[in-house]
Amino acid sequence: MKNSLIKINCKDLLENKKQKNKVQVFYFRQHNHYNSVDSLYLLLSEEEKKRAKAFRFENDKLNYITCHGILRKILSKETGKKPENLSFLNDKNNKPYLNRYNIFFNISHTKEMCAIAISEENELGIDIEKIKENKYYKDIAEKHFTIEELAFLSVSENPLKDFYLIWTRKEAFLKNTGTGIKAGLKNINVGEKINYIDSEPILKYSDIKTDNDFSIYSCEIEDHIISIAVSGEALIELIPFPSDNRF
Repeated sequence: MKNSLIKINCKDLLENKKQKNKVQVFYFRQHNHYNSVDSLYLLLSEEEKKRAKAFRFENDKLNYITCHGILRKILSKETGKKPENLSFLNDKNNKPYLNRYNIFFNISHTKEMCAIAISEENELGIDIEKIKENKYYKDIAEKHFTIEELAFLSVSENPLKDFYLIWTRKEAFLKNTGTGIKAGLKNINVGEKINYIDSEPILKYSDIKTDNDFSIYSCEIEDHIISIAVSGEALIELIPFPSDNRF
């Protein structure tokens, strides 16, 4: 008996203007919110405060507080509940979800920028990476990319940038399914516009519906690449989170 296949459509973010389902993607540079870090800290749960205090480096601590405090503010607006009163649980793959509310969300960040995706209709995953010099990127690609993805890189006019494009696509898809990298990066092919992958490595760790197609939307924001993986299709709305925190 053949294993079922999962279809993954890879698209530019601008290719989805006619979709009814909507995903909001908020993005911001953490340092623009450091002046509000004390008030954002107060919004965190006791567990989140404990995690924040455990960071060795101050910038990592500030970035954690900023990203998770703003996540709570965004979800507060969606639910009507005070941000400090929101409760999170983790599923069997340790993927967080909002207790008592049918709202999907996912968060990703670099040392400089954070991106948060929110949806009421679509399970999702998001990944953001800074486009930066990496002398080992070809070695990393050889180890973790499929034949199709390596072929994509080989004809790219900007292989370093497209390395991060493929990487964010893979990560976003795996975060959507909740499997993480344990499902195997080489088992996920996102090197073409339409891709089919074996569902077996995913189903070992996730209860996803294999009869659903997946779409991955990507774009470049400033010096970062963002990819958003959704179940089905969606309209992706990019929203810069205001630096004055008036939201």
